[in-house]
Amino acid sequence: MSAAAGASRFARIAVAYDDSAGARAALSRAVALAGVLPKAQLTVIAIDELPEHVTAFAPAASGGPRRIDLSGQSGDDDTNGSATGSASTRARTVQHAEDWIRTATDYARQHGVEIASELRVGHPAGQILIAARAAHADLLVIGHSRHPELHNRVLGSTAEHVARHAFCSVLIAH
Repeated sequence: MSAAAGASRFARIAVAYDDSAGARAALSRAVALAGVLPKAQLTVIAIDELPEHVTAFAPAASGGPRRIDLSGQSGDDDTNGSATGSASTRARTVQHAEDWIRTATDYARQHGVEIASELRVGHPAGQILIAARAAHADLLVIGHSRHPELHNRVLGSTAEHVARHAFCSVLIAH
């Protein structure tokens, strides 16, 4: 594929980032693509879940997923929605995601690529898909986890869930 064809096909690239080894590989590939595709827009998506409260991805009453906003109030087209819990837990969760965004932004800028960011709290796979759609992504880049095979067989991996349900092309970085 020529750069011109790639530019028209992948004008908006979203990358899921949580500072894991797989996420760092995904960020590296997304930044490299954005650097060679003229006018490509790159958005980093940082998701942190509240493990003691977010146990399943469930649709909202409207049929679509629900997102938990950072104030802890659920919105109309938001995730599972159980954002109850202490403000300090939410603040710690958000702080991790903000740190990940800073790391990703610094990396992209060191490579001459400007980057937008999207920070969400909730079920990772569901929120990645929602954020990528909101960014109108043509390509979603996600890292593969290093979880044991049994873990992925029982629960499924975030990358697998995203790849199965994405509306756009997905690149899984190892």
